[in-house]
Amino acid sequence: MISKIPVAATPLSLSDLLSVFGKKRSKSEFAEKLSGRFNRREIIFMSSGLAAFFVILSALKGLSDRKEVVLPAYTAPSLVVAVKKAGLKPVLTDISPATFNMDMELLRGVDPQKTLCVAAVHMFGIPLEIPGKLREDLKDVFIVEDCAQAFGSMLNGRHVGDMADISFFSFNRGKNLTTYSGGCVAMDRGEVAEAVKDAFLEKSGAAGEARMLALKLAALSVAVRPVFYGPAYALLSKFKETAPPLDLEVNSYSDRQASVGLSLLERIDNLSAARYRNGMALMRELAGVEGIVLPRIPENMTPAFNRFPVVFKDLEKKDAVQRKLNSQGIETSTFYEKPLHLVFDLGYGEQAFPNASYLASRLLTLPVHPMLKEPDIARMAAVVRSERGIKGRP
Repeated sequence: MISKIPVAATPLSLSDLLSVFGKKRSKSEFAEKLSGRFNRREIIFMSSGLAAFFVILSALKGLSDRKEVVLPAYTAPSLVVAVKKAGLKPVLTDISPATFNMDMELLRGVDPQKTLCVAAVHMFGIPLEIPGKLREDLKDVFIVEDCAQAFGSMLNGRHVGDMADISFFSFNRGKNLTTYSGGCVAMDRGEVAEAVKDAFLEKSGAAGEARMLALKLAALSVAVRPVFYGPAYALLSKFKETAPPLDLEVNSYSDRQASVGLSLLERIDNLSAARYRNGMALMRELAGVEGIVLPRIPENMTPAFNRFPVVFKDLEKKDAVQRKLNSQGIETSTFYEKPLHLVFDLGYGEQAFPNASYLASRLLTLPVHPMLKEPDIARMAAVVRSERGIKGRP
């Protein structure tokens, strides 16, 4: 089959592309819009979400002598690279098999005398519920909200990004709002904000080459269309990141990128609603199917899914579903194939985080981005239900 649906994508319209050539809308305008959306007074743009996390860690390190950064055992390995580059120590905690996010109950074992911050990651775009009691238990520990995969997600009627001490977003390829590259820190004014500004000025270089942005965005816009993605898949797959970076750079963000971000922001609510609608349609279609585990999505949660996670109890069934969907022109992904303690030598035993290890080995993520249509959702669900050994609902 020539046509192929990518597992992660954001549709870029002609107006988004033309915004690069039109009257440049500044970063300050983009910052003002995001500030209102996230109820944050300060927005600082930089070259990537990972750079934003690193700058945050560098700033917090200057405000405390504590050195430990708590991460979920299953998340992007690149976060460990940022922690180490900041001269801090990654400390892991297991995930919840119900939510696929960090198990917040396990944070009771965190040593507040050693812990600088906790990275609250909204995996797959599913909001992590950060309990208010956490602030009481860890009074002097910073909570850093990782919204890289969750732009547009909501919890209790609030956008993710204003639920912790400080937060960061990614605008890289494949994210819910993309300007090809880039990211931002969102925070309130005060000591932390001033420290972040100082850290950014100290570590940042110049903005990337803005003149190539239009070409890159145009190529991305075409590449993610199923009719083009299929023929170009062999080439495009070579550009997918399969290993954590060895290092990271902190650079500035251009006004042209901000122009694209502002253009997308005008319709981001519709795009986010489509992600939620597609994800919840899969939830309904797959509810009660034997042999799989789906994440718990309570009523107070509105995820703008970056991709939809399904855990298979049987590895052969997972592989069979992936092969069959691929043959039908639907790309899937195993995402991060190992938990962090099996990617890096962090001093943990192989069996230290059983839930994270189980999820990593049995996870398959499905596309739910706005370019999918109802028949695509039905087709994916039918494959999962019909695979040999996986029984559908009675």
